[in-house]
Amino acid sequence: MELYRKIMNRALPLFACEYWYEGEHDGLAEVTDGVFRFAPLFVYEPGRGTGVYYSVTNAAENPLILAHYFDHHHDAFFTLAEHYREACNRLRTLTTSATPDDLVALRTQVVEVWPGLAIMNMLGGDYSIYVGPQLSSKAYELRNSTDTVVYDAGIQMLELFQTTLETSVPREHVFHMSFKELMQSLETGTQPEPSAIQQRLSGYVYHGGALEVCAKETFTHGTGILFDEMIPQNMTEVTGTTAAPGRAQGMCKLVFEWSDMDKVQEGDILVAPMTTPDFMPAIKRAAAIVTDEGGVTCHAAIVSRELKKPCLIGTKVATQVLHDGDLVEVVAEKGEVRIMERANARIRANAAEA
Repeated sequence: MELYRKIMNRALPLFACEYWYEGEHDGLAEVTDGVFRFAPLFVYEPGRGTGVYYSVTNAAENPLILAHYFDHHHDAFFTLAEHYREACNRLRTLTTSATPDDLVALRTQVVEVWPGLAIMNMLGGDYSIYVGPQLSSKAYELRNSTDTVVYDAGIQMLELFQTTLETSVPREHVFHMSFKELMQSLETGTQPEPSAIQQRLSGYVYHGGALEVCAKETFTHGTGILFDEMIPQNMTEVTGTTAAPGRAQGMCKLVFEWSDMDKVQEGDILVAPMTTPDFMPAIKRAAAIVTDEGGVTCHAAIVSRELKKPCLIGTKVATQVLHDGDLVEVVAEKGEVRIMERANARIRANAAEA
């Protein structure tokens, strides 16, 4: 059995799962002479976005292998770092002026950038202690200066596909089509059967470069893969890192997918795996922000300080413990979110009164 653990959650188009997998599985192997590669697994669940899972039992996918490789190959790291910076600059330039004719070039450039992105994130973050200050400082500098380049390119690709295909393919379907399917739709008008895409809306798994249209629970049958789901029970508060001080009370609104942002009303508490620039309208309406992921330089931390809104990051479990409609108090300076009243309890009380 191989155990996979969710590391992050994203609003992720299927075509992005494809280039993410290719960039880490093939790309990391290429830049480490075949010593290291990741095989990320993606699970789309309706209303919950896409979970990104990594093996925690496959010794060959231990990031320490990558750290030790570059700790013994300094020249290879700095050559890679320079190539990565140049590739990011090319991707930025292409992203700002891209047209539908540039979609293949955009994807190719994203895959080229991805191994460097993964390496800088690891060696400039949790695994910096294994490579020494010279490598870690360079990785950290590149991580901070390039952290949105792939995100921006992915958003541009999605927008190009959606606006170009809007008369022939529903926008929701574009989100769940492969790159090949999308390009065929653009070039020849050939599209998958709508019923096939409709099935994907109920959930799918992308693993090993292949798409399995099924629920996560069904996927585990006969695959030898298990999911490490540590769902907290009976918790009345969530703790995390203070990104911006302050206190706020309000109703929780969970945001996993872009369509969820309309739920966030003035004075609500926005709870998400992480935030990105497209969250800004919802963030401005929210009284406070709470995220599962992130560090002091993440998007939620930066914008909350700019807007002077209480913000808690790195809670790991907020989106599992908190529910839509829960009344909570965010005490950011203490790193706490306290549940004051559960939504289901209030519903039962209102029903009893009626």
